[in-house]
Amino acid sequence: MVADTELRKQHQRGAILRDSMRKAFDMAYDTDAALIVRRNPFFPRFNGHTVAQQSLDYAILLLLSDDRTYGTDDAGEANRIIRRILDHQDLRPKSETFGNFFWMTHWDRVKDKNAVSFLTIGLVFTYVNFQDKLEDDTKAALERAFPNVLLGIRDHKVRWQYTNIYFLNLGGLAGLARVLDDPSIHAEAVADFNTWVEGTSEDGFHEFNSPTYTPVTLSGMEAAWAYTSDGEFKDRLRRTMDLITYQMALNLMPGGFLAGAAARAYQGDVLNGSIGAASYAHIKFGTPAPTEPAVLMPSLFDYVPPEPVRSLANEMADGAEILDRGISLGSRRTHVITRAYGLASQSLQSVGGHSPPSYILLVRNSKAPRPSVPFLPDESFTHQPCATFLSRQNGSQVIGRLYYDLQEEQRSKFLDDPTFICEPRVLFGLRDQIESIRIGNVDWGGKPVSLLPGQSVAVSYGDIYLGVVVLLLDCDGQAIRSRATLAYGEDGELRLRVRLHGGEDVQQEDSPLVALLYVDVQVPEERHPFETFANQLLGWQLSDQSDGETVSFLVEHEDGAIIAYPYTEADPDLMGDALHLSPGLALQPGDFVKLVR
Repeated sequence: MVADTELRKQHQRGAILRDSMRKAFDMAYDTDAALIVRRNPFFPRFNGHTVAQQSLDYAILLLLSDDRTYGTDDAGEANRIIRRILDHQDLRPKSETFGNFFWMTHWDRVKDKNAVSFLTIGLVFTYVNFQDKLEDDTKAALERAFPNVLLGIRDHKVRWQYTNIYFLNLGGLAGLARVLDDPSIHAEAVADFNTWVEGTSEDGFHEFNSPTYTPVTLSGMEAAWAYTSDGEFKDRLRRTMDLITYQMALNLMPGGFLAGAAARAYQGDVLNGSIGAASYAHIKFGTPAPTEPAVLMPSLFDYVPPEPVRSLANEMADGAEILDRGISLGSRRTHVITRAYGLASQSLQSVGGHSPPSYILLVRNSKAPRPSVPFLPDESFTHQPCATFLSRQNGSQVIGRLYYDLQEEQRSKFLDDPTFICEPRVLFGLRDQIESIRIGNVDWGGKPVSLLPGQSVAVSYGDIYLGVVVLLLDCDGQAIRSRATLAYGEDGELRLRVRLHGGEDVQQEDSPLVALLYVDVQVPEERHPFETFANQLLGWQLSDQSDGETVSFLVEHEDGAIIAYPYTEADPDLMGDALHLSPGLALQPGDFVKLVR
């Protein structure tokens, strides 16, 4: 009975979100083309009529709606959209992407193989659930398409570490096994699941806590869970989803903002909260609804997370610590959660791609439009050079070291293009969200300033104090000034830019700088006003002890306190050999396989 009640609530929340999505898509729909028109601020090639994702989502929304005023008008339009999507399947003889889809109508080749991964589950869903609303021509087109969709999925078998696409493919295989009535396809899905479980069990979760991709991964799992008729496989998928939703809920702020250190996270995710994570959390956990248009997939299937997970997502842990790592990537993550904030950091041996995660992320437990402060590898989304980051977090304190390994073949690119830079940034927030700023022990007047070596910046948000100390060093270990600048941008964002390499003044013989960071967060108290916090920051001194082979750095306070990297026998890492430690869950290599099975 409890499960039925929770599922009914889940259905109700999904229906309300779908109604708001429907209205948003109505405004972006081109009736002549029978497709959604999208705009992408980063990639012009994705501007125009989209075949993948949004158009199929709109068709499903129309089928779920089936116009209450004008009868079957919505279903008729949905049929047009589905047939239009299928018109853009790649059926060119001998094509290397045969069976996949052209993501955009103006493309003359399949530039993004993920299209088939994002479309398959939705296409199967429409065929299975709307037989009474699909026209004969649409049914026939889907039936012709499915065998070729299978070829497209099989041609795009990504590495198991690429978790979200891997599970979209796996969910697609489970669905195709059903509509094509082919047990061998289902066996392929089960084998792929086993591969992922075994790899993850030994190496760690490769897209851990991603505000964009964890919900996508869960949606792929849920599709497989919904379409399989194998009871044992279904149970293993459910246990896996229980574990991942637990980890997601533990990192979640009660307002629906997914905080914590993430393996992948777009800038918009960490600034405003991910639409995907907020939608999933609202539907599955009952957290507040996202303020922006939602995503459809979490509302399509009926998996209900366990009650303790739902409660955790809405109540927020107090004093919890989450430790997680990936062995092959050399990554380590820490997230400390209090009633007032979540502070997360991570060590990253390599950073790249178009969704590099934050080095450090502070998220206030606040209803403010912008509760987050990210320390970003790259703000441009254009694959700028990103520094590696080694760090250690002790409660509300983090020390870190930014380093960019310049390859000789890159030197000419830096010289030829002054916009090609390695410049991590701290995005403190918008002007009206910040109450006070001090540089050292002096109130900042608001004009752009270059920080002195080791100079501190203290920011008060009213409910939280944030302190940052930056020390830039050249390759000889000498302190450098004028390369860490604090200024408001034209967008009203307060930025601390830390230039490691590149720019108009870069020379052929120049080497990247090293940046040491110290970060401290404090909740205001009457006996510790903001001025006291800023003065405390002045007592911290950063130093780099690295010798070229061994990386070692520390921060010392004048009162004798020390935080050092790396861990030592006298100052050991509490995580030890574990892959994951959090309240209620400890995973050593190999444990995940046992839990799932």
